[in-house]
Amino acid sequence: MIEEVLEFQSKGAIFAIFTFAPLILLFFSHLIFKKIYGKDNLTDDDQTFLTNTLTGLITLACISIGFSYSIAIQNQNQADSDLVNEAIYIQSLDRFLIIEGSTPALQARRYLQQYAGSIVDDEWQEMQNGSASPVTTGFANKFEEQIEKINPITQKQASIFSAIISNAEKVKSARMQRILNSTLSIPPLFIKLNNLLVLLIIVVSGSLMVSASKTRTFALTVQCLIFSLFLSGILILDYPYTGVDSITPNSIISVLKVI
Repeated sequence: MIEEVLEFQSKGAIFAIFTFAPLILLFFSHLIFKKIYGKDNLTDDDQTFLTNTLTGLITLACISIGFSYSIAIQNQNQADSDLVNEAIYIQSLDRFLIIEGSTPALQARRYLQQYAGSIVDDEWQEMQNGSASPVTTGFANKFEEQIEKINPITQKQASIFSAIISNAEKVKSARMQRILNSTLSIPPLFIKLNNLLVLLIIVVSGSLMVSASKTRTFALTVQCLIFSLFLSGILILDYPYTGVDSITPNSIISVLKVI
């Protein structure tokens, strides 16, 4: 739900939302508990219990949020690394097709160039839905058909043809991996758990503010802001291909300039 609302927001807007939202929640939480307690202050036992509860919630939130960050960064690194490898495979295949030099090889090279361009122009948008582009698939089938028409005669040609087949398979596998990576995300359970823990931290902090000094009120407010901003960072990093801080096809674009 939160991801859908924030999908098209900028980083600045997300940080702004997660800055003001906890302040509003904290303010209303404080008002509700102030109304419940009326003119009475929290007893020492209540303060000790709530403080211990808050400490436990903070500990759990640190573990859950830290693990979520670890998953998000790992997903980003994996997706970025796989995309770079795909670009390398495309460039290597292009080079071997040039070396082979036959008519089918050169025709396959032209389709390979169109295939790489289609990744940027067509398939990148389709990956928003975790799917492949039929246009890109068409170019992939065409360069594979031309590769099958290559007829090596000499031992050298056979060696080059073997390298072409190997790199064509790598290009195909890299594409499948990229499409799978477009659905990478932090498990929804962790997102819900993070949201719940931060919400509880805000509520408990609001209750402690009933009898808190100005210094402690300030500290509790800052604490809620920090955890809320942690949540915004997770949402920004989540979904390597479709999230706010998504990967760009620069690696493929760079290859298109040299093949």
